[in-house]
Amino acid sequence: MSSVIFSDFDGVLFDSVKEAYLLSRYAYDSIDAAEPIDQNEFNLFRKFRYLITHSIHFYYIWKLLKEKTNENIFEDKYYKLLSDKSLNRQAEIFDEKYVNYRINLIENNYEFWSNLDKPYDFFFDFLNLANTNSAKFVIVTNKKRKPVEDKLVKFNAQNITLIANEDLKKFRNKSELIENYISENQITKAIFIEDSRYNLDLCKRIKNLTPVLADWGYIAPHQKGKTKQEVIKIIEEML
Repeated sequence: MSSVIFSDFDGVLFDSVKEAYLLSRYAYDSIDAAEPIDQNEFNLFRKFRYLITHSIHFYYIWKLLKEKTNENIFEDKYYKLLSDKSLNRQAEIFDEKYVNYRINLIENNYEFWSNLDKPYDFFFDFLNLANTNSAKFVIVTNKKRKPVEDKLVKFNAQNITLIANEDLKKFRNKSELIENYISENQITKAIFIEDSRYNLDLCKRIKNLTPVLADWGYIAPHQKGKTKQEVIKIIEEML
């Protein structure tokens, strides 16, 4: 094995924004996940999803949504709220409710919860490339193993290697895991497809690795990522 294509899961292979919306809507307003979605609200939530690095941050997004914050100043207001220590306790309570509601859905309505994530078109291209090439295709995700594994089984994608939350716990971040993987397996060429500029910047120092920012995920408006066609071309040129 000399070539590896690493890919993030959320925002690259699968779209998890609906799950985040429903869980955080419940955490903020106690609205059951089965209740209808306000499409305008959901569209704004998706638009500013790029601001989030942890589930606790959804509290600030919802506070701004409920205040009908103008989109032009949304990001500035978000960072101001984030630095407001008087909101810390409310945000912590929100996050506890968010996490507990996810646990509740997993335990009592797993099929509903699992089906909230939907595959991007790129997932099927990724799967096709994995099925027709000898290179190793690897998902690196902060999600727990079981729900991702279930999706891979559902779409007959078991030949894609999965590195999940349980594996990442041994490392400080994705870049450290990837660097270790490349070194241990003597990889000469590798690509890492992500929708997080931060995660990719951490990977710049890794020998034999090309970081690729996908433009269809949760990236900031000012960031310039690669289109699906451009990413496929980069992969094909490496294979």
